[in-house]
This record gives sequence, structure tokens and C-alpha cells, in this order.
Amino acid sequence: MSERASRSHEVEELRQEIAALAAELRSPPPSPVRAAMVPFALGAASALITFIAIGSLAKLL
Repeated sequence: MSERASRSHEVEELRQEIAALAAELRSPPPSPVRAAMVPFALGAASALITFIAIGSLAKLL
């Protein structure tokens, strides 16, 4: 009986996950400005971190 209860619990969890995924897929796509700015911002942040790391390393040596 406990195996049957655990399976029904797993099925219920799957149903909830599918409902959450369906709700996420129904949400509108990001605006074009946001879609363009996010990769740019990530690239700029990683470049800044790289320059800071190289500058700090150069000072130590």
C-alpha cells in the first residue's frame, strides 16, 4: 500500500511541475531591449572582473 501511496505522490508532484512549466511557457517573452542588454551586461561584467584580476595579479608580481 505504501508503494501505491508513494507513486500517487510522485504523480502529483509531476502534475504540479508540468503545471508550473506550462505557466512559465505562457509568460510573454522578454522585451527586445532586455534581450539585447542581458548578454551585453554579462560580457561587460566578466571583462571587468578579468581586468581587475589581471591588475591585481600584476601588482602582486
